[in-house]
Amino acid sequence: MKLDLRRAEHKDYESLQLLVEAYHQFEGVKLPDEKRNEAIRCLLQKDNHFGGIWLIKQDDLTLGYIAITLGFSLEMGGKDAFVDEFFLLESYRGHGFGKQVLLLAKEIVTGLGAQALHLEIDKRNSKLKQLYNDAGFTAREKYHLMTLKLSD
Repeated sequence: MKLDLRRAEHKDYESLQLLVEAYHQFEGVKLPDEKRNEAIRCLLQKDNHFGGIWLIKQDDLTLGYIAITLGFSLEMGGKDAFVDEFFLLESYRGHGFGKQVLLLAKEIVTGLGAQALHLEIDKRNSKLKQLYNDAGFTAREKYHLMTLKLSD
């Protein structure tokens, strides 16, 4: 079954709130609603330099979303992109949709001029790791993502 990614707009805000909240609950992300909603609104702005959110669609059905943020990397030779969040509703997992979404995301970020697309994964999730490997992602064993949180 063919999927499409449609860039989310302000009219999608309420449905995105529910999807992002479901993803955060699934992953155990602790973020106050106000901050979560502010971040969603930021990525819904047209022509922003931060990236965007794309709804995963099959005809008129929304299966989930993928949030892609943009940055810059000397090592990668210019603009790069990061899959910040990728969420499929549970009933659509395990049917090959994830790989389709990642291939479509690759097209989107290439169109945005990105030289690389990054993502992070729970090292213990071998099934998801296989999905990302199958989509062409490779682990950079020499590197480990580290974070310094600047606010609560």
